[in-house]
Amino acid sequence: MKLGVERVEVGPWPMNCYLIRCQATGSVAIVDPGADRELILAALGEGEPCCVLLTHGHPDHIGALDDVRRATGVPVGIHPGDAGAIGADADFPLLDGMEVEVGGGRVRVHHVPGHTPGSVSFYCQGEGLIFSGDLIFLGGGRGRTDLEGSNPGELKNSIKKILSLPAERLSILAMGGRQRLRKRENTGRNC
Repeated sequence: MKLGVERVEVGPWPMNCYLIRCQATGSVAIVDPGADRELILAALGEGEPCCVLLTHGHPDHIGALDDVRRATGVPVGIHPGDAGAIGADADFPLLDGMEVEVGGGRVRVHHVPGHTPGSVSFYCQGEGLIFSGDLIFLGGGRGRTDLEGSNPGELKNSIKKILSLPAERLSILAMGGRQRLRKRENTGRNC
């Protein structure tokens, strides 16, 4: 099933919250509700929220989590490496290689440590979309590795992992919006 994406810019930073919406069923996964609960809930429109997916546990990605969780009653997923950051047990762990159903579509979880021990990215293969969290920034920037728990070597390996995903064209959804990457033939490297 086709999955659509909506970006909701939230917080004073600014930061992106994404809504992954199944076009057939209207089911919606909320990715990184960093702030501004009312904006996020309004963006849902007639959509039916099914879960909250967290790329990692930093405050700018979870700032409105408690409010959104209370308002929607949906389960929350986070990698065990960052679960302590949300101050409550996750309803389900986000583990490398697992798939989360969003209506009739599927989102694959990729564990991409480096920015935090439990950082994950979400991959919608049919759409060629990767939600990178703070792994990759638009224009080629990388996530910070000067914070507690970060690891520059792991971050570098995680970026290689994401850039090797199968897709002729891969759209990275990151801070600031979307960037399309085109794979070079025969090299597996990106432009």
